[in-house]
Amino acid sequence: MAQKNHVLRAWLSSYFTRQSSLYGQIKYGLAGPRSNQSQNCRALGRDIVELLWHRLPRVNKRLWLGGVMEQNSATTIEDFGVTYLGAVTSPLGTGTEARYPGAVTRTSESGLALTLVHKLPVMPAASVARSINLALKRVLDIVLSGSALLAMSLVLIATAIAVKVTSRGPTLFVQMRPGLNGVMFPMLKFRTMYADLGDASGVKQTVANDPRITSIGAFLRRTSLDELPQLINVLLGHMSLVGPRPHPANMLAAGMDYRDLVPYYEMRYAMKPGLSGWAQANGLRGPTDEAGKARARIAHDMAYVQNFSVLLDIKIIFRTIIREFVAGTGS
Repeated sequence: MAQKNHVLRAWLSSYFTRQSSLYGQIKYGLAGPRSNQSQNCRALGRDIVELLWHRLPRVNKRLWLGGVMEQNSATTIEDFGVTYLGAVTSPLGTGTEARYPGAVTRTSESGLALTLVHKLPVMPAASVARSINLALKRVLDIVLSGSALLAMSLVLIATAIAVKVTSRGPTLFVQMRPGLNGVMFPMLKFRTMYADLGDASGVKQTVANDPRITSIGAFLRRTSLDELPQLINVLLGHMSLVGPRPHPANMLAAGMDYRDLVPYYEMRYAMKPGLSGWAQANGLRGPTDEAGKARARIAHDMAYVQNFSVLLDIKIIFRTIIREFVAGTGS
């Protein structure tokens, strides 16, 4: 119980310090550059948690645990969908273990390392190299999304016509979803469901042979052509070509709120959502009805956040083109 309380208090501290405008670690209240400002920010979060901790009823403590740490105090990294394959170097650079006591770096079967402290991912701190990569990422987004919209304009027009003439309703499906820092934005997709049967909230997920999906919609989902309007989101800066996929607000996983299943779920908002991500490039997409796969998807997202670089983005783009458009594994 003592270990669970320690993990839970650390996570609660992240909640109370999340509103900080400081970048990276300080923002999510877990760790960060060793400055007086960051230390004060984390200390404030800890003080608030200690003040409220003993006043929280037991049921609320279990809710904050989210069903992940509640199993027992020996919960392992593998419970988060990360498989240990040997000693690896932290993606946050040499000396990570010295800067963050208790840090453990594991690598997933997909190949990216993930560093955790007290079983919570460590957010990368701001750096010149990361800032340069983020700037280059935005340039890449503008150039490639703009070029793709021009090159695929006839495909976009033909798809829009096909959607319009095969079923009643709008051509585009527009849904507000959390983006960078959790700020909501209008995500665009070609409509693939009958207008009167679709779920505007996005909470009800699709299933095999879903009767809500139109005939043309099934083809668009299988080939991922329904996602093409998100190139407009990328061009406008709402999204990036690569990043954690933008889930609907209050998305469910294994029958429960995703944030309850994975305590660090919202840390994925540290990067812009992407048309594709490291999880999708490794086949983790579609329904999130299985807890193991749902956790693994977020672990992949956090591995991307820690390992981010423009070269990794390019690798993911090529993987996505092969997997989703050439092999046709979309869903």
